[in-house]
Amino acid sequence: MRMETNSLCLGPLPGDRQGTSGADAGRDSMRDVGGRVLRRRAPVIQSATAQPQPQASQITTRAPPAEGAALDHQPALTQAGRPRQRMKWTVSINESILRFYYKVTNLGQETIGYRQQLYAEFCREYPDIQVSEQRVSDQYRVIVRNNLIPETRRNTIKSEVEREINNQGLVLDQVPNEILDEQIPEIPIPETQPENTQQENNELRESLENEMARAVQEFNGTNPLSTPPLPRINSCKKLGALLQIVNTEVLPNYVVEAHSLEYLHMLIYCAATAIANVMGVKIRTRRGTNNGRTGNRTAPWEKRLLGKIELLRRDIGRVTEYVRGVTSRKVIKRAEEIMRSTARHSRYDPENNTAQQCLDTLKQKLSVYSGRLRRYKVSNNRKCDNALFENSEKAFYRKLNSTVESVDKSYPSQEEIHEFWGNQLSTPAAFNNNAGWIEDTTHNCHHYVTANYEPFTTEEVSNVIKELHNWKSPGPDGVQNFWLKKFWSIHECLSTLINHVISNPQEIPSFLTQGTTYLIPKDQNNTQDPSKYRPITCLPTLYKLVTSCVTRRIYQHCALNNIIEPQQKGCAKGSMGCKEQLIIDSVISNQAFTKKGTFLLLLLTIKRPLIQYRMNG
Repeated sequence: MRMETNSLCLGPLPGDRQGTSGADAGRDSMRDVGGRVLRRRAPVIQSATAQPQPQASQITTRAPPAEGAALDHQPALTQAGRPRQRMKWTVSINESILRFYYKVTNLGQETIGYRQQLYAEFCREYPDIQVSEQRVSDQYRVIVRNNLIPETRRNTIKSEVEREINNQGLVLDQVPNEILDEQIPEIPIPETQPENTQQENNELRESLENEMARAVQEFNGTNPLSTPPLPRINSCKKLGALLQIVNTEVLPNYVVEAHSLEYLHMLIYCAATAIANVMGVKIRTRRGTNNGRTGNRTAPWEKRLLGKIELLRRDIGRVTEYVRGVTSRKVIKRAEEIMRSTARHSRYDPENNTAQQCLDTLKQKLSVYSGRLRRYKVSNNRKCDNALFENSEKAFYRKLNSTVESVDKSYPSQEEIHEFWGNQLSTPAAFNNNAGWIEDTTHNCHHYVTANYEPFTTEEVSNVIKELHNWKSPGPDGVQNFWLKKFWSIHECLSTLINHVISNPQEIPSFLTQGTTYLIPKDQNNTQDPSKYRPITCLPTLYKLVTSCVTRRIYQHCALNNIIEPQQKGCAKGSMGCKEQLIIDSVISNQAFTKKGTFLLLLLTIKRPLIQYRMNG
């Protein structure tokens, strides 16, 4: 029998030279001056060394398995004699796991709290296999999901276990309990300690109380619009434990003193700051400044590679001038220093004897670093896209749809933006209060029952808070809806204060009506015109909560009296006007196509409604 092995043919470089070390970092990362792909290592001549080379027919001996271990369950060994990391689950082990699962779960009917019993049965049958409790329970799901054991065989095993359970029940009915207690030994199952012990909870509570007291002392009486923005915190068990402690033991001590929305807002901010500090989350100083740094920063690895590429290009230019015969003393001195620093092409090659060989080495190094920079950029862009998709799918798809690069865009100056939008938003508009349609609408609404104002209950406020998005962009105060949701201990006080400001509008805090306006370009190809932007204003979350409560009451009144017309698609819950229009258009288009009739389409375009039509309030 003839054995054939595939081997990689490695040829020498031109002039018995090797490629630069590290050339195998990427595909086609090393080339010579002519553009040909260089290979790293030449084949070793058998006659050049006195040591005998191992033949393909030689078999490396492996270390014997450990004594006492089951041979059929022993993992395979590497050539060095070490066991492999992954274990091979045989068919017999998988069938045993199925038997144990059906046995401890009563044929799959009791699937709560069975993992410890399943792990105990597995350890009793296979004491030499060292796996975790989680891995054993996961293996059952792998068997079912990947169909490692056919369904017919699984049903057979289930029937066998069912007969064993029935037979065991008949035997147990006939044997006295005293004999059973003597014959059936108890299997000790290690008790798992809870993750958050009482001592850890006490430490967390003490840390939260200290951070809360420090935050209240620091931010009490300050302008809510000048405080640092709260960071976004990912959900975890520690965060849940901290929220529970804050709601039950920390915030109730401060809420009793909250007599205004501004003070309650300060307590919410301080509690969120305390949680962030205990979890070790960094809080930025202030939005927009980026700690004095510009928006587009260069990564350290990119700076490092760009620096090396710049040095290599500089050295290549100097050596090129030296090869051309420039007789400048400075050029000759620098070129000789460069040739001494690159005296060897690689550790496998002889020293460079000429300036041309040194230039070849520098160009290959430049090719290596340039290729590495390209690969790193592709990898970094992929990571950034994955992170952007995880955090905001809308922003990710918006980035995919954008066809114009940001470097080619020109934006209006701050003075142009203030001049245009300042005139649009600050100039009062004149309205005709004696219009005929106003009188007609007033006359048609006489038969509607007037809604009497009733104070908002805590349940109503909590239901409105539940519908808010957790991490929606906050206002200038930097408090997200997440904290309003999770701090449920303040909902009763919050509903009381909302009723107070609705009854006394003059006591509404001034910061609630201040927001941050962002200008989103409508046309990506024309970003210089300030009128081609869509203003989006982010208001504080407390203001949006108050308006949402009022809006819900108004909508309930409109729905109760059937005020909203069926044709009204905007501002109506459950309305999908865009989808309905698309369905209507598709139906009409298909009918016109099948019947070959005349199809007329009227397109109405409303441009810049915020400029041509103004609304009061």
